[in-house]
Amino acid sequence: MSRPQTLRYLGPKRNKGKCKWRLDFNIDDIPYSAFYNPPAPSRNSITDQDVNLLAIPLIIDLTADVKPKQVIIQNPAGLTDFTELYTDAVTALLNEQAAEWKTPPACDVPTLHCRWRPPKRSKKKETLNEVVVGFSGGKDSIVTIFTLLEAGYHVHPFLLNEGDRTWQQHRTWITRLKRLGLNPVVSYFLTSRRKKLTDSFGQKYLSCYQIGFLVAAMAVYAEKMGINRVVLGIENSPEKSGFFYGRTFINHQHQKTRAHLNIMEKTFRKALNIKLRIASPIAGLTDSEVLGFMLDKVPGRFQNFSSCGAANSSSRHCGCCDKCAFVFALLQKTKKGRRLSHELFKRDLFYDVEIYRPWLDRRFRNPIACIGSRQEVWTSFEQNLLTGSDKPVLDKWRLSTTRKIYLLTKRPLKKTKENSLEKPVILASRIVKNWKNTNKSPV
Repeated sequence: MSRPQTLRYLGPKRNKGKCKWRLDFNIDDIPYSAFYNPPAPSRNSITDQDVNLLAIPLIIDLTADVKPKQVIIQNPAGLTDFTELYTDAVTALLNEQAAEWKTPPACDVPTLHCRWRPPKRSKKKETLNEVVVGFSGGKDSIVTIFTLLEAGYHVHPFLLNEGDRTWQQHRTWITRLKRLGLNPVVSYFLTSRRKKLTDSFGQKYLSCYQIGFLVAAMAVYAEKMGINRVVLGIENSPEKSGFFYGRTFINHQHQKTRAHLNIMEKTFRKALNIKLRIASPIAGLTDSEVLGFMLDKVPGRFQNFSSCGAANSSSRHCGCCDKCAFVFALLQKTKKGRRLSHELFKRDLFYDVEIYRPWLDRRFRNPIACIGSRQEVWTSFEQNLLTGSDKPVLDKWRLSTTRKIYLLTKRPLKKTKENSLEKPVILASRIVKNWKNTNKSPV
Protein backbone atom coordinates (compact mmCIF):
# COMPACT_ATOMS: atom_id res chain seq x y z
CA MET A 1 0.00 0.00 0.00
CA SER A 2 1.23 3.51 -0.84
CA ARG A 3 1.87 6.25 1.68
CA PRO A 4 -0.16 9.45 1.08
CA GLN A 5 1.69 12.64 0.28
CA THR A 6 -0.57 15.09 2.14
CA LEU A 7 -3.14 15.07 4.91
CA ARG A 8 -5.04 18.35 4.54
CA TYR A 9 -7.44 19.77 7.13
CA LEU A 10 -9.98 21.96 5.34
CA GLY A 11 -11.84 23.25 8.38
CA PRO A 12 -15.27 22.95 10.05
CA LYS A 13 -18.67 23.45 8.43
CA ARG A 14 -22.25 23.55 9.61
CA ASN A 15 -23.99 20.28 8.90
CA LYS A 16 -27.64 19.64 8.03
CA GLY A 17 -27.82 16.13 9.47
CA LYS A 18 -28.14 14.87 13.02
CA CYS A 19 -24.74 16.28 13.93
CA LYS A 20 -24.49 20.08 13.84
CA TRP A 21 -20.87 20.24 12.69
CA ARG A 22 -18.65 18.53 10.13
CA LEU A 23 -14.84 18.55 10.02
CA ASP A 24 -13.53 18.09 6.48
CA PHE A 25 -10.21 16.53 5.46
CA ASN A 26 -8.57 15.56 2.20
CA ILE A 27 -5.96 12.80 2.10
CA ASP A 28 -4.37 13.15 -1.32
CA ASP A 29 -7.56 13.06 -3.42
CA ILE A 30 -9.68 11.12 -0.94
CA PRO A 31 -12.22 13.17 1.06
CA TYR A 32 -12.81 12.30 4.71
CA SER A 33 -15.22 13.88 7.19
CA ALA A 34 -15.82 13.57 10.91
CA PHE A 35 -19.02 14.69 12.63
CA TYR A 36 -19.51 16.48 15.93
CA ASN A 37 -22.62 17.24 17.95
CA PRO A 38 -22.03 19.29 21.14
CA PRO A 39 -23.98 18.61 24.36
CA ALA A 40 -27.40 20.26 24.35
CA PRO A 41 -26.63 22.91 27.04
CA SER A 42 -23.76 24.38 24.96
CA ARG A 43 -25.00 23.65 21.42
CA ASN A 44 -26.10 27.16 20.50
CA SER A 45 -22.90 28.85 21.67
CA ILE A 46 -20.38 26.69 19.75
CA THR A 47 -18.23 28.53 17.20
CA ASP A 48 -15.86 27.52 14.40
CA GLN A 49 -12.88 28.02 16.69
CA ASP A 50 -14.43 25.69 19.28
CA VAL A 51 -14.87 22.97 16.66
CA ASN A 52 -11.25 23.50 15.60
CA LEU A 53 -10.23 22.26 19.05
CA LEU A 54 -11.78 18.89 18.13
CA ALA A 55 -9.70 18.89 14.95
CA ILE A 56 -6.44 18.78 16.95
CA PRO A 57 -6.80 15.20 18.31
CA LEU A 58 -8.32 14.09 15.00
CA ILE A 59 -5.32 15.39 13.03
CA ILE A 60 -3.07 13.45 15.43
CA ASP A 61 -5.18 10.31 15.05
CA LEU A 62 -5.35 10.45 11.24
CA THR A 63 -1.61 11.15 10.97
CA ALA A 64 -0.80 8.03 12.99
CA ASP A 65 -3.34 6.08 10.91
CA VAL A 66 -2.42 6.94 7.30
CA LYS A 67 1.15 8.25 7.89
CA PRO A 68 1.25 11.12 5.35
CA LYS A 69 4.50 12.81 4.40
CA GLN A 70 3.14 16.21 5.44
CA VAL A 71 0.13 17.70 7.22
CA ILE A 72 -1.35 20.97 5.95
CA ILE A 73 -3.92 22.91 7.96
CA GLN A 74 -5.82 24.99 5.45
CA ASN A 75 -8.42 26.52 7.75
CA PRO A 76 -8.18 30.32 7.27
CA ALA A 77 -8.90 31.02 10.94
CA GLY A 78 -6.01 28.77 11.93
CA LEU A 79 -5.53 26.75 15.09
CA THR A 80 -3.64 27.41 18.29
CA ASP A 81 -0.11 26.00 17.99
CA PHE A 82 -0.26 22.32 19.00
CA THR A 83 3.13 21.23 17.62
CA GLU A 84 4.40 19.89 20.97
CA LEU A 85 1.25 17.84 21.57
CA TYR A 86 1.25 16.60 17.97
CA THR A 87 4.89 15.48 18.05
CA ASP A 88 4.59 13.76 21.43
CA ALA A 89 1.37 11.88 20.60
CA VAL A 90 2.17 10.90 17.00
CA THR A 91 5.64 9.64 17.91
CA ALA A 92 4.20 7.40 20.65
CA LEU A 93 1.44 6.04 18.40
CA LEU A 94 3.81 5.33 15.48
CA ASN A 95 6.35 3.61 17.74
CA GLU A 96 3.61 1.47 19.25
CA GLN A 97 2.63 0.30 15.78
CA ALA A 98 6.28 -0.35 14.89
CA ALA A 99 6.67 -2.64 17.91
CA GLU A 100 3.49 -4.54 17.08
CA TRP A 101 4.23 -5.00 13.37
CA LYS A 102 8.03 -5.52 13.84
CA THR A 103 9.03 -2.53 11.71
CA PRO A 104 11.69 0.14 12.47
CA PRO A 105 10.68 2.78 15.07
CA ALA A 106 9.51 6.15 13.76
CA CYS A 107 12.55 8.32 13.06
CA ASP A 108 10.56 11.41 12.11
CA VAL A 109 7.03 12.77 12.33
CA PRO A 110 5.20 14.25 9.30
CA THR A 111 5.76 18.00 9.12
CA LEU A 112 2.97 20.35 10.21
CA HIS A 113 2.21 23.39 8.02
CA CYS A 114 -0.14 25.98 9.49
CA ARG A 115 -0.63 29.70 10.13
CA TRP A 116 -1.10 29.55 13.89
CA ARG A 117 -3.64 31.68 15.69
CA PRO A 118 -2.31 33.70 18.69
CA PRO A 119 -2.99 32.00 22.04
CA LYS A 120 -5.84 33.26 24.20
CA ARG A 121 -5.43 34.60 27.71
CA SER A 122 -7.69 33.06 30.31
CA LYS A 123 -10.34 35.58 31.39
CA LYS A 124 -12.99 33.56 33.19
CA LYS A 125 -12.65 33.04 36.94
CA GLU A 126 -11.81 29.60 38.27
CA THR A 127 -14.69 27.51 39.62
CA LEU A 128 -13.35 25.67 42.64
CA ASN A 129 -16.16 23.19 43.31
CA GLU A 130 -17.49 22.40 39.80
CA VAL A 131 -15.96 19.69 37.62
CA VAL A 132 -16.72 18.07 34.26
CA VAL A 133 -16.07 14.32 34.54
CA GLY A 134 -15.43 12.07 31.57
CA PHE A 135 -17.60 9.02 32.20
CA SER A 136 -17.19 5.68 30.40
CA GLY A 137 -18.98 3.22 32.69
CA GLY A 138 -15.64 1.58 33.62
CA LYS A 139 -14.44 0.94 37.17
CA ASP A 140 -12.14 3.99 37.14
CA SER A 141 -14.78 6.53 36.11
CA ILE A 142 -17.36 5.07 38.54
CA VAL A 143 -14.98 5.29 41.52
CA THR A 144 -13.94 8.78 40.39
CA ILE A 145 -17.57 9.99 40.36
CA PHE A 146 -18.26 8.68 43.87
CA THR A 147 -15.00 10.10 45.18
CA LEU A 148 -15.85 13.57 43.85
CA LEU A 149 -19.40 13.40 45.25
CA GLU A 150 -18.04 12.35 48.66
CA ALA A 151 -15.73 15.38 48.57
CA GLY A 152 -18.64 17.73 47.86
CA TYR A 153 -17.91 18.69 44.26
CA HIS A 154 -20.69 19.69 41.87
CA VAL A 155 -20.24 16.99 39.23
CA HIS A 156 -21.16 17.28 35.54
CA PRO A 157 -20.89 13.77 33.98
CA PHE A 158 -19.81 13.90 30.32
CA LEU A 159 -20.45 10.92 28.01
CA LEU A 160 -18.84 10.77 24.56
CA ASN A 161 -20.64 8.77 21.87
CA GLU A 162 -18.06 7.76 19.24
CA GLY A 163 -20.53 5.85 17.11
CA ASP A 164 -19.29 2.34 17.96
CA ARG A 165 -21.14 -0.54 19.55
CA THR A 166 -19.76 0.15 23.05
CA TRP A 167 -22.23 3.05 23.23
CA GLN A 168 -25.07 0.53 23.63
CA GLN A 169 -23.63 -0.38 27.03
CA HIS A 170 -22.36 3.10 27.81
CA ARG A 171 -25.72 4.87 27.46
CA THR A 172 -27.39 2.62 30.08
CA TRP A 173 -25.58 4.74 32.66
CA ILE A 174 -27.52 7.90 31.83
CA THR A 175 -30.53 6.81 33.89
CA ARG A 176 -28.36 5.56 36.75
CA LEU A 177 -26.44 8.84 36.93
CA LYS A 178 -29.73 10.74 37.07
CA ARG A 179 -30.70 8.60 40.09
CA LEU A 180 -27.67 10.09 41.84
CA GLY A 181 -29.15 13.55 41.25
CA LEU A 182 -26.68 14.30 38.45
CA ASN A 183 -27.38 15.74 35.03
CA PRO A 184 -25.24 13.80 32.49
CA VAL A 185 -24.64 15.33 29.07
CA VAL A 186 -23.85 13.55 25.80
CA SER A 187 -21.59 14.66 22.95
CA TYR A 188 -21.39 12.83 19.62
CA PHE A 189 -18.07 12.67 17.76
CA LEU A 190 -17.94 10.21 14.86
CA THR A 191 -14.38 9.71 13.59
CA SER A 192 -14.20 6.05 12.66
CA ARG A 193 -15.73 5.52 9.18
CA ARG A 194 -12.49 5.11 7.23
CA LYS A 195 -13.14 2.34 4.71
CA LYS A 196 -11.87 4.41 1.74
CA LEU A 197 -8.68 5.19 3.65
CA THR A 198 -8.21 1.54 4.57
CA ASP A 199 -8.69 0.42 0.96
CA SER A 200 -6.15 2.97 -0.29
CA PHE A 201 -3.51 3.00 2.44
CA GLY A 202 -3.94 -0.28 4.31
CA GLN A 203 -4.93 -0.88 7.91
CA LYS A 204 -2.15 -1.28 10.42
CA TYR A 205 -3.38 1.21 12.99
CA LEU A 206 -3.15 -0.33 16.44
CA SER A 207 -5.03 2.11 18.66
CA CYS A 208 -6.60 5.55 18.53
CA TYR A 209 -6.08 8.89 20.24
CA GLN A 210 -9.20 8.43 22.35
CA ILE A 211 -8.15 10.51 25.36
CA GLY A 212 -7.50 13.43 23.01
CA PHE A 213 -11.04 13.23 21.58
CA LEU A 214 -12.56 13.06 25.06
CA VAL A 215 -10.54 15.88 26.64
CA ALA A 216 -11.07 18.20 23.65
CA ALA A 217 -14.85 17.70 23.72
CA MET A 218 -14.93 18.10 27.51
CA ALA A 219 -12.76 21.23 27.40
CA VAL A 220 -15.06 22.95 24.90
CA TYR A 221 -18.10 22.10 27.02
CA ALA A 222 -16.37 23.19 30.24
CA GLU A 223 -15.45 26.56 28.74
CA LYS A 224 -19.07 27.19 27.68
CA MET A 225 -20.33 26.29 31.16
CA GLY A 226 -17.69 28.40 32.92
CA ILE A 227 -15.92 25.41 34.48
CA ASN A 228 -12.17 24.97 34.36
CA ARG A 229 -11.60 21.48 35.82
CA VAL A 230 -11.80 18.47 33.51
CA VAL A 231 -11.59 15.19 35.45
CA LEU A 232 -10.67 11.75 34.11
CA GLY A 233 -10.64 8.37 35.85
CA ILE A 234 -6.96 7.52 35.38
CA GLU A 235 -5.12 5.35 37.91
CA ASN A 236 -1.34 4.89 38.06
CA SER A 237 -0.83 2.03 35.56
CA PRO A 238 0.06 4.38 32.64
CA GLU A 239 3.11 5.58 34.58
CA LYS A 240 4.36 2.01 35.07
CA SER A 241 3.48 0.23 31.83
CA GLY A 242 5.61 -0.23 28.75
CA PHE A 243 8.58 -2.16 27.35
CA PHE A 244 11.65 -1.61 25.21
CA TYR A 245 11.57 -2.33 21.51
CA GLY A 246 15.21 -2.14 20.61
CA ARG A 247 16.27 1.15 22.21
CA THR A 248 12.80 2.70 21.97
CA PHE A 249 10.44 2.67 24.95
CA ILE A 250 6.88 1.72 24.02
CA ASN A 251 3.92 2.61 26.22
CA HIS A 252 0.44 1.71 24.99
CA GLN A 253 -0.98 4.07 27.65
CA HIS A 254 1.28 6.99 26.75
CA GLN A 255 -1.68 9.32 26.12
CA LYS A 256 -2.81 8.77 29.74
CA THR A 257 0.55 9.59 31.32
CA ARG A 258 0.95 12.65 33.50
CA ALA A 259 3.59 14.14 31.16
CA HIS A 260 1.39 13.89 28.08
CA LEU A 261 -1.72 15.18 29.84
CA ASN A 262 0.30 18.19 31.03
CA ILE A 263 1.17 18.98 27.40
CA MET A 264 -2.49 18.57 26.45
CA GLU A 265 -3.58 20.86 29.28
CA LYS A 266 -1.11 23.54 28.20
CA THR A 267 -2.18 23.26 24.53
CA PHE A 268 -5.94 23.41 25.13
CA ARG A 269 -5.57 26.18 27.71
CA LYS A 270 -4.02 28.42 25.03
CA ALA A 271 -7.12 27.88 22.87
CA LEU A 272 -9.73 28.69 25.54
CA ASN A 273 -10.76 31.51 27.86
CA ILE A 274 -10.38 29.35 30.97
CA LYS A 275 -7.40 28.22 33.02
CA LEU A 276 -7.99 24.59 32.11
CA ARG A 277 -6.87 21.94 34.62
CA ILE A 278 -6.87 18.21 33.84
CA ALA A 279 -7.22 16.08 36.96
CA SER A 280 -7.69 12.57 38.34
CA PRO A 281 -8.32 11.95 42.06
CA ILE A 282 -7.37 8.26 41.67
CA ALA A 283 -4.03 8.92 39.95
CA GLY A 284 -2.14 7.40 42.89
CA LEU A 285 -4.05 4.09 42.97
CA THR A 286 -3.36 0.72 41.39
CA ASP A 287 -6.08 -1.15 39.49
CA SER A 288 -6.42 -3.50 42.47
CA GLU A 289 -6.99 -0.59 44.84
CA VAL A 290 -9.58 0.96 42.51
CA LEU A 291 -11.49 -2.33 42.44
CA GLY A 292 -11.21 -2.58 46.23
CA PHE A 293 -12.86 0.82 46.59
CA MET A 294 -15.46 -0.15 43.99
CA LEU A 295 -16.48 -3.13 46.12
CA ASP A 296 -16.29 -1.32 49.49
CA LYS A 297 -17.40 2.27 48.77
CA VAL A 298 -19.73 2.14 45.73
CA PRO A 299 -23.37 0.98 46.23
CA GLY A 300 -24.05 -2.44 44.69
CA ARG A 301 -26.47 -1.16 42.03
CA PHE A 302 -23.67 1.02 40.59
CA GLN A 303 -20.99 -1.69 40.50
CA ASN A 304 -21.92 -3.23 37.14
CA PHE A 305 -19.03 -1.67 35.27
CA SER A 306 -17.67 -2.36 31.80
CA SER A 307 -13.93 -2.08 31.07
CA CYS A 308 -13.94 -3.92 27.75
CA GLY A 309 -13.70 -2.28 24.33
CA ALA A 310 -16.02 -4.92 22.88
CA ALA A 311 -18.91 -4.22 25.26
CA ASN A 312 -22.40 -3.97 23.76
CA SER A 313 -26.06 -4.15 24.82
CA SER A 314 -25.87 -7.89 25.54
CA SER A 315 -22.46 -8.14 27.22
CA ARG A 316 -20.40 -5.90 29.48
CA HIS A 317 -17.24 -7.89 28.76
CA CYS A 318 -16.29 -10.01 25.76
CA GLY A 319 -14.31 -12.45 27.93
CA CYS A 320 -11.74 -12.93 25.17
CA CYS A 321 -9.33 -9.97 25.42
CA ASP A 322 -6.34 -9.15 27.63
CA LYS A 323 -8.28 -6.42 29.48
CA CYS A 324 -11.02 -8.91 30.41
CA ALA A 325 -8.42 -11.42 31.61
CA PHE A 326 -6.76 -8.78 33.78
CA VAL A 327 -9.98 -7.46 35.35
CA PHE A 328 -11.39 -10.95 35.93
CA ALA A 329 -8.22 -12.03 37.73
CA LEU A 330 -8.29 -9.01 40.04
CA LEU A 331 -11.93 -9.68 40.94
CA GLN A 332 -11.04 -13.20 42.08
CA LYS A 333 -9.08 -11.89 45.08
CA THR A 334 -12.14 -11.60 47.36
CA LYS A 335 -15.58 -13.16 47.82
CA LYS A 336 -17.24 -9.84 46.93
CA GLY A 337 -15.16 -9.67 43.76
CA ARG A 338 -15.96 -13.24 42.75
CA ARG A 339 -19.68 -12.61 43.21
CA LEU A 340 -19.47 -9.50 41.04
CA SER A 341 -17.49 -11.35 38.34
CA HIS A 342 -20.41 -13.79 37.93
CA GLU A 343 -22.58 -10.83 36.91
CA LEU A 344 -20.01 -9.19 34.65
CA PHE A 345 -18.63 -12.20 32.75
CA LYS A 346 -20.47 -14.95 30.91
CA ARG A 347 -17.82 -17.56 31.71
CA ASP A 348 -15.10 -18.34 34.24
CA LEU A 349 -11.87 -17.17 32.59
CA PHE A 350 -9.73 -19.25 34.96
CA TYR A 351 -10.71 -22.20 32.77
CA ASP A 352 -9.03 -20.55 29.75
CA VAL A 353 -5.27 -21.12 29.90
CA GLU A 354 -4.54 -19.47 26.55
CA ILE A 355 -5.92 -16.07 27.54
CA TYR A 356 -3.55 -16.01 30.54
CA ARG A 357 -0.37 -17.04 28.65
CA PRO A 358 1.24 -13.57 29.07
CA TRP A 359 0.98 -13.97 32.87
CA LEU A 360 1.84 -17.70 33.03
CA ASP A 361 4.99 -17.54 30.91
CA ARG A 362 7.59 -14.75 31.21
CA ARG A 363 8.68 -15.35 27.63
CA PHE A 364 5.46 -13.65 26.52
CA ARG A 365 5.45 -9.86 26.33
CA ASN A 366 3.14 -7.98 28.66
CA PRO A 367 -0.13 -7.44 26.69
CA ILE A 368 -0.57 -4.17 24.83
CA ALA A 369 -3.66 -3.07 26.71
CA CYS A 370 -4.77 -0.54 29.33
CA ILE A 371 -3.93 -2.76 32.28
CA GLY A 372 -1.79 -2.69 35.40
CA SER A 373 1.26 -4.68 36.44
CA ARG A 374 1.71 -8.43 36.11
CA GLN A 375 2.30 -8.63 39.85
CA GLU A 376 -1.35 -7.72 40.48
CA VAL A 377 -2.46 -10.80 38.52
CA TRP A 378 0.19 -13.05 40.10
CA THR A 379 -1.02 -11.96 43.56
CA SER A 380 -4.53 -13.02 42.56
CA PHE A 381 -3.25 -16.41 41.39
CA GLU A 382 -1.54 -16.95 44.74
CA GLN A 383 -4.60 -15.98 46.78
CA ASN A 384 -6.76 -18.36 44.75
CA LEU A 385 -4.33 -21.22 45.31
CA LEU A 386 -4.97 -20.80 49.05
CA THR A 387 -8.66 -21.59 48.43
CA GLY A 388 -7.73 -25.01 47.03
CA SER A 389 -9.09 -24.23 43.58
CA ASP A 390 -8.08 -26.66 40.83
CA LYS A 391 -9.07 -24.54 37.83
CA PRO A 392 -6.75 -25.02 34.80
CA VAL A 393 -5.16 -21.56 34.94
CA LEU A 394 -4.33 -21.98 38.63
CA ASP A 395 -2.98 -25.50 38.05
CA LYS A 396 -0.74 -24.13 35.32
CA TRP A 397 0.41 -21.32 37.61
CA ARG A 398 1.14 -23.73 40.48
CA LEU A 399 3.65 -25.66 38.37
CA SER A 400 5.06 -22.80 36.29
CA THR A 401 8.64 -21.55 36.27
CA THR A 402 7.24 -18.02 36.31
CA ARG A 403 5.73 -18.71 39.74
CA LYS A 404 9.03 -20.00 41.12
CA ILE A 405 10.79 -16.83 40.01
CA TYR A 406 7.94 -14.69 41.36
CA LEU A 407 8.12 -16.30 44.81
CA LEU A 408 11.91 -15.93 44.94
CA THR A 409 11.93 -12.28 43.86
CA LYS A 410 8.62 -11.17 45.31
CA ARG A 411 8.75 -7.63 46.63
CA PRO A 412 6.05 -5.39 48.09
CA LEU A 413 4.62 -2.86 45.67
CA LYS A 414 6.36 0.50 45.93
CA LYS A 415 4.42 3.39 47.38
CA THR A 416 3.20 5.70 44.64
CA LYS A 417 4.55 9.23 44.69
CA GLU A 418 2.13 12.13 44.70
CA ASN A 419 0.81 12.71 41.20
CA SER A 420 0.23 16.24 39.85
CA LEU A 421 -3.14 15.08 38.45
CA GLU A 422 -4.44 14.80 42.02
CA LYS A 423 -3.83 18.46 42.93
CA PRO A 424 -6.65 20.21 40.97
CA VAL A 425 -9.19 18.10 42.91
CA ILE A 426 -7.27 17.95 46.17
CA LEU A 427 -10.36 17.42 48.37
CA ALA A 428 -11.27 14.23 46.49
CA SER A 429 -7.62 13.12 46.46
CA ARG A 430 -7.47 13.40 50.25
CA ILE A 431 -10.55 11.21 50.58
CA VAL A 432 -8.88 8.60 48.35
CA LYS A 433 -5.79 8.68 50.58
CA ASN A 434 -7.93 8.28 53.70
CA TRP A 435 -9.68 5.28 52.14
CA LYS A 436 -6.30 3.85 51.19
CA ASN A 437 -4.91 4.24 54.72
CA THR A 438 -7.93 2.55 56.34
CA ASN A 439 -8.59 -0.11 53.67
CA LYS A 440 -7.96 -3.66 54.93
CA SER A 441 -9.28 -5.50 51.88
CA PRO A 442 -6.74 -7.81 50.14
CA VAL A 443 -7.87 -6.37 46.81
